[in-house]
Amino acid sequence: MKSNGISKTNGKANGSVKCGHDGRVRCAIYTRKSTSEGLDSDFNTLDAQREACEFFIRSQVGDGWEVIETHYDDGGYTGGNIDRPAFQRLLTDIENGLVDQIVVYKVDRLSRSLMDFARIMGNLDAANIGFVSVTQQFNTASSMGRLTLNILLSFAQFEREIISERTRDKIGASRKKGKWTGGFVSLGYAVDRERKRLVIVPEEADVVRRVFGLYLSIGSLAVTAQRLNDLGYKTKARGGKNPHDGKSWHKQAVSKVLHNPLYLGKVHYEGVLYEGEHEAIIEKEMFDRVHTVLRDGAPSPQRTGRNPDFILTGLLTCGYCGAPFTSSGGTSHTGKHYRYYKCSRKAREGKKACRSSAVPAHKLEDFVVEKIWRVAGDKAIRNAIRKRLEDDRDNGSQHLVEQRERLAVRIREIEAEAKSVINAIGSIEGAGATLLTGRLGEIEMELERLGRAAQEIDGQLATLNSRLANTEKMLGILDVFDSVWDALIPAERRELVALLVKSITVDQESGVIGIDYHALGDESEEENTEPPYTEEAHP
Repeated sequence: MKSNGISKTNGKANGSVKCGHDGRVRCAIYTRKSTSEGLDSDFNTLDAQREACEFFIRSQVGDGWEVIETHYDDGGYTGGNIDRPAFQRLLTDIENGLVDQIVVYKVDRLSRSLMDFARIMGNLDAANIGFVSVTQQFNTASSMGRLTLNILLSFAQFEREIISERTRDKIGASRKKGKWTGGFVSLGYAVDRERKRLVIVPEEADVVRRVFGLYLSIGSLAVTAQRLNDLGYKTKARGGKNPHDGKSWHKQAVSKVLHNPLYLGKVHYEGVLYEGEHEAIIEKEMFDRVHTVLRDGAPSPQRTGRNPDFILTGLLTCGYCGAPFTSSGGTSHTGKHYRYYKCSRKAREGKKACRSSAVPAHKLEDFVVEKIWRVAGDKAIRNAIRKRLEDDRDNGSQHLVEQRERLAVRIREIEAEAKSVINAIGSIEGAGATLLTGRLGEIEMELERLGRAAQEIDGQLATLNSRLANTEKMLGILDVFDSVWDALIPAERRELVALLVKSITVDQESGVIGIDYHALGDESEEENTEPPYTEEAHP
């Protein structure tokens, strides 16, 4: 049996309904409703359709019509296709010779697709099976009935297409205005049902930023997915028919996040990006850099040991002259890569400016990381770091909030003046009106400037809160410092080290490395060590 109709021929199509050997016409009643709403009531629309069909069949009892007791009811299924369980059972029973005629309440109960219906009717004709619509007064036993049927079905198809076009046009107009039009909500966002727009979920937005950062550092979708799984991150949790709390990452999921324009604050429609009503999660510069890597391929990774980047930048001080260390690198004539830290004063002023030597980066980094591992597990130190950052945030946010309030007062004053000027312009003519018009232009410029200033302060406040939220995540990583260190990207390693360490002094003469930790106040830890700079640094 074919999936779109009946393949078995039970008789010849001769314009009359096939009857059984005893003169009976076995009538199967088919009912359908597009939605499941109301189907749990005692008497629903499917019952009403069946009752009308039964009444019509009883009126034809003189011609041998009788109702087949089997129910073929599809509640909650669209008429746009024939993938419906009860309808498929009906087709099977027709093929097995159990049905002589199909009776429906209306034509579109059987199908709203002209193509599907044409296939079905062709197979019904070949099997000599009749079709009757009880409210539209025709049946396919006559040529007029078949003509009327095709006309009605054409209009039903036309109505369905018009509704679809209107829906598409409405969605298109909404998307061009940057509105959210429904569907699955992307990771990083939730739907504000009251305002009908997307809003950022901070903890999910952090995962989105992590995806972009990891990929930019690694350049591989598959490895990025593995790193996300190693760090314990999951995809977006889903509700509905197949709910889950988030799944493991794979490269297709990573690619989907990286290509999603929603994170730029944009809405996509028919190949064009429109400015969205929602807030962006990823800056355009980061988005463009990621897509450059996606398009051109990632650069070859730097093979320089387990620390492929300079994670101590900004922390190192020369023990000879007190100048900061700067990072540098090079390749020998044999093709071997070198990274090292060196005194910035010596690099700037020449060899006579400082007696220090260049320090191989991987040795110094490994040494420092090994020493701070034990500090990373100290809960008291983590709490001290958290308190320090919260104090910094509170002090900074208080200053910014005061600035924002002063701006709000000034904006209200300027807006009030603008209303007065607009009212005055309408009652004054000549040079006075010209002067007021000029003043109104100045007011508009001032309002624009104040608005930009207010937006900048709002951004700084958001950055402070975001920084603290990210710090909480970094502090959580400290709990498993030794097990996740190798999975972190260089930027995260730098952030973790800087979270603990205020400064590092490299005294090459005494062989002492002094590590000054943020949370230990004025205390510092000095480590006597075999100097990690005994190797010659290659230019």
